[in-house]
Amino acid sequence: MTDSSANETSHPDQRKPCIACREPIQPEARICPHCGSPQSRGRWKFLGTALKWIGAVTALISLVAGSFQLNGLLQTSRERSESVQKLVKAADMQIEYGDLDSALQLTEKALELQPGSREAGERQVTVAMMMLRHGFDYTREGYNKKIDSMLTVLYRGAVDANPVRAADALAHIGLANRIRQSNQNKKFPIEEYFQRAVALDTDNIYAHLFWAESCLANEYRLDCGNNLQTAEEHFTLAMRDGRQQDYVRRQRFDRLRGSSVEGADILLVGDMITSWRKKIPLDEKQLAMIFREIPDFYDPDERSGKKLRELLQRYQPAEVLGMLEWAVKGQKDEQNENGPRLSLLAYLTELTGNRPLAIARYRAARLPLRQIEFEGNFHYTSIRERVDWALAGLLEIRPAWLGISYQEIDEELATSLGIPKAQGLFISDVTPGSPAATGGLSPGDVILEIKGSEAVNQLTLQQQMSSRVAGDVLALTILRKGKQKQLQLTLGEAKAPADPISPGSIQWITQLALLMDQLLYHPVEVAVGEHTLRLVSLTDELRTGFKLEQDATGVLVFAAQPGKYDSELRRGDLILAVNNHPVNSAAEAVALTRQVRESSEPSLHLSRLRDGKRQTIAIKIN
Repeated sequence: MTDSSANETSHPDQRKPCIACREPIQPEARICPHCGSPQSRGRWKFLGTALKWIGAVTALISLVAGSFQLNGLLQTSRERSESVQKLVKAADMQIEYGDLDSALQLTEKALELQPGSREAGERQVTVAMMMLRHGFDYTREGYNKKIDSMLTVLYRGAVDANPVRAADALAHIGLANRIRQSNQNKKFPIEEYFQRAVALDTDNIYAHLFWAESCLANEYRLDCGNNLQTAEEHFTLAMRDGRQQDYVRRQRFDRLRGSSVEGADILLVGDMITSWRKKIPLDEKQLAMIFREIPDFYDPDERSGKKLRELLQRYQPAEVLGMLEWAVKGQKDEQNENGPRLSLLAYLTELTGNRPLAIARYRAARLPLRQIEFEGNFHYTSIRERVDWALAGLLEIRPAWLGISYQEIDEELATSLGIPKAQGLFISDVTPGSPAATGGLSPGDVILEIKGSEAVNQLTLQQQMSSRVAGDVLALTILRKGKQKQLQLTLGEAKAPADPISPGSIQWITQLALLMDQLLYHPVEVAVGEHTLRLVSLTDELRTGFKLEQDATGVLVFAAQPGKYDSELRRGDLILAVNNHPVNSAAEAVALTRQVRESSEPSLHLSRLRDGKRQTIAIKIN
């Protein structure tokens, strides 16, 4: 090797590293033959290289930081999802407990955490619908705000992809508008939402149910044409949905029962007849209607009479009777003693042609109705009068009729008539063609005596009439223009009113009641001290009617004057003995009482049974 070649080739140890790739290069090289990087160490080039490295490091740091941040976001999202699920489960628990307010608040919190949560949104719509169906208590202002907030929720539900869910929401919007209309006295679209709901889901339970309810509403009722028929059609369609059929049945019953739409309660009776045929037990509300409302159908007023006629036009008497007998079987005695209900049973029994059972049932109905009158309550007097007319017809009794209107004579009237004593009855009117007119009575006459008795007043005349039937003769002493005159009147037959819905006058009602008392129970009147008693001998019918033991003995106080609750003797008391002599008939008790009165004994000792307690009382008699 020559010296020149040695000088041209440098020793590897004399080389320098590239400033970029760090590969060995010639000391004088300006560009790296390996990476092409300039080897100049100028300030700008150095800065550029430094920035490249800084950028790379920054990117690496950002990548690491982003990774950590992404992990944090994912962790937060998972935690929120878990929280939302817990809130929805808690809402479900509150729904189960019936606390819908709390359930709604929980769904609101869930949506605040995760506004896009489908589960929370659906649950909120469900709760809003439930609150509308079940109702809630708020002030008027708060009530309106609550409805408005629910509508916002329901509108979201109305755009649900599921057509059934959307139809449910639309139906509830119609319900909310009906509530708003009633509460705010404004008109809101109702039927339109029901129509849109049915367009999405033909048999939608809520659309048809709320539609039916709107046809029956007492306020802001929809014009459904034949409202009752339309409501019934919608109730039927609601049942076809298959969801919550028990709920539909309950709502149908409540809406029909509370509706003033004519014929609504007749449909309910039909439902109960169907239950009787299928032997489906009636619920408490249906039984309550049987014991409290259906009996009023027998009340002889115009509205009740119309209901009864419609009922019997739609259903056979035997069907209604069979349902009522089945419904009350095994119920409490207190309920079975309902006078109006027993009267209706008797009437239906009469229509089926079972005369003996009809008579027994009318008699059983009459006792509690009469008891109410003795207590001073005349609310059911028109029903009792109708029962008496029915009994009179079935027993072929011809109640007596005189045909006069009268008033008792007081001191002022006695003075104006020139009568020395305020005693007797002044005839104010005589019915043309009546027994009184035929027998010679005229307006202005004064009845002084009846059958020789001078103690003439309204009560004595009623008692005389109540012991007579048509064809009997009544002897009267009258005063006419200052002269006394004797009359013999042949009593005519009283007729039930042509329209049984119109009750008779109070005088005639009392007379008819006394007549039926006399003919059915044969009371014997006796004075005991300050009391005037009407005593009757015990029968099985009276034992049952007065809640006595079936083997009870004694004499029953059927009526007492005065008959106050705390009186020594009152209606319903059982007299067991008179002066230690056991009595088993009214005649026996009266005979013993008269013996004491005719003796010198100052008082009468009676053994009395009242409210299950036996007591001996002393009554001053002489």
